[in-house]
Amino acid sequence: MLLLRPIPKANRLAPGLLAATLLAYPIAASADEILIGVEDLTYYPHYTFEGGEYAGFGRALLDSWASDRGHSVTYKAFPIKRLMTMLVEGGIDLKYPDNAYWSSDLKASTEVTYSKPVVEYIDGVSVKPENVGKGMTSVKKLGTVRGFTPWAWSGRDSIRGCRIV
Repeated sequence: MLLLRPIPKANRLAPGLLAATLLAYPIAASADEILIGVEDLTYYPHYTFEGGEYAGFGRALLDSWASDRGHSVTYKAFPIKRLMTMLVEGGIDLKYPDNAYWSSDLKASTEVTYSKPVVEYIDGVSVKPENVGKGMTSVKKLGTVRGFTPWAWSGRDSIRGCRIV
């Protein structure tokens, strides 16, 4: 999902266009220029920010949306936690990607608007071949990407003795 700030009524796109484009026009952006905050990490093929360039599926999606509407976009990468702060404080116009569960405490005092889902995904865990089929209770240590939260595992680590690192 994309995270957007409130949109002034005069600048809203028709609801049908919102569903088709997956984005809306943010309040802080001019009619032609939009600053999009992205995660400063490689999660390819979905997205990557290397050598000052944003690339991958996310870039193709956002560039296509902007081109269809005559907008120009600039991408700026931030560490995950700072990216959310930048949106909430008005330092960027759009944040990609996002999910209502991510940093919900930080967004609690801010009205936000989300697009329809852009990508569906399945969370999964890779284990050694000898541990396949043993279930979650057999996992003692779970590694994640920095800034990511393993939602399916949240709150269960103390019950099973699994440590999330």
